[in-house]
Amino acid sequence: LKRAEAHERRLARALGRINALEEADWRRIRAEVDIAAQHLEQIRESSSRRIYAVVDMDAFFAMVEERADPTLKGVPFAVGGKAMLATANYAARRYGVRSAMPGFIALKLCPSLKIVQPDFRKYTQASREVKAIIKEFDPCCTMYSLDEAYIDLTPYIMRRLADKLGVDASAPSLSLPPPESPFLVEVAEECAREIRERITRSTGGLTVSVGVADTRYVAKMVADINKPNGEWRTTS
Repeated sequence: LKRAEAHERRLARALGRINALEEADWRRIRAEVDIAAQHLEQIRESSSRRIYAVVDMDAFFAMVEERADPTLKGVPFAVGGKAMLATANYAARRYGVRSAMPGFIALKLCPSLKIVQPDFRKYTQASREVKAIIKEFDPCCTMYSLDEAYIDLTPYIMRRLADKLGVDASAPSLSLPPPESPFLVEVAEECAREIRERITRSTGGLTVSVGVADTRYVAKMVADINKPNGEWRTTS
């Protein structure tokens, strides 16, 4: 009974303070609540938002064959057989030769087409070379195939942001900038360009196209926009 009475008294005092509030007090309280809500929403968005990149090698099998045999450079050729082609270099694509096309049809489109038998040992080794570079940007990158990788750029961008601000990358107050942030745009584009240049330089000329977006799916789509040897960034 005494506990209930004490509770009633505390409630009465609280109601009394509420009833005594002026309109100016209510405006101040509402403003404080709005600011707190916006801050919490920013924290929620920054913790859930990610920045992804898709790294897509350009005519990968053909480029690896060209690296192994420089005499193929500029010559229309495809990798595969007369039954089916795995890929074609860009010189052959000008004639309409495409991946997953029967080789005998490709020869009709381009009679001078040279067909090279695939060598997956070479492609696997080249893929390892590329992955070693990509892992410097995201140690947990996912290779979806020999010539395509999905990267989570968020930690890399956060480290760049921390360096710019002179704070620890693990600081709780550090959050991913909004999509339209000039800093985020600049760093994402720099990262995509660095990935491309590093791969080309380290692999002896293999080129790659990079798409950057807020989701893996969109990053995969925009990676094709500036092929070959290009990049594209967008916000989902």
